[in-house]
Amino acid sequence: MSIKYRDFKSYVVEPVLADMGLGAEDRAAHLLMAIAAHESLGVKYLDQMDARHRDGPAYGPFQFEKGGGFAEVHRLMEADSRGGLDPARDVWEKYKVDDIRKLRQRLDSAVFYARVLLYPDRASIPASGNWDHLYAYYIRRWGPGKPPSLDEFVRAHANWKNG
Repeated sequence: MSIKYRDFKSYVVEPVLADMGLGAEDRAAHLLMAIAAHESLGVKYLDQMDARHRDGPAYGPFQFEKGGGFAEVHRLMEADSRGGLDPARDVWEKYKVDDIRKLRQRLDSAVFYARVLLYPDRASIPASGNWDHLYAYYIRRWGPGKPPSLDEFVRAHANWKNG
């Protein structure tokens, strides 16, 4: 499967972000597109596969892992004491999935989960052209086991966008 950058952004990412009402939609969309470009090569691979796992352990365009980001989103949505996630809580039932593997088909849910995972960072989401800060934000919130270099992160985004 492969989805064009413009289509994923216009038909999936932007509508979900608008529905969530957390603000900074343009900046969040740009960062989420960059993350999906690296994590799934632009929504090309929706399962992380290796010799030990027939499917998974990471799923969807943002490669969520059950014990990692997936569990953290559920915890955040069920126990947000700051109240900042209240607008997203209003649509939580619409996007909530109980089985992480559903993030392969429910791309809207995957975007919801990814945006919630970005939320707890105390820094504002960086502007689109600020790749050093976008990359640092990604590293802080995703905590990839084998992080790409900044150049690889930027190149993945450019390749998908210009694809």
